Amino acid sequence: EGGEKAFGLLKSLHEGIAMTEKQMVSVLRKNGVERFDPTGEPFDPNLHEARFEVPVPDKAPGTVVVVTKVGYTLHDRVIRPAEVGVVPGEAS
Repeated sequence: EGGEKAFGLLKSLHEGIAMTEKQMVSVLRKNGVERFDPTGEPFDPNLHEARFEVPVPDKAPGTVVVVTKVGYTLHDRVIRPAEVGVVPGEAS
């Protein structure tokens, strides 16, 4: 019985957090803030902050393969660059 009660409380907490996030994202979007996830895109120092290199043989050098923090823009201007892991080597 105690485990079921704890599960119910955790489920309720999770649902509350998810609803809060949905409302926050909606308010931010209405005010021009958009989030972006650059996974698979070429590295761009104007949009991304490289935090580490990830050797992935089947990906082109300079490709973003891991995103540790998504980025945000305000009316198409970067307000927080995405923190990313990039395939090492020179991008062509």
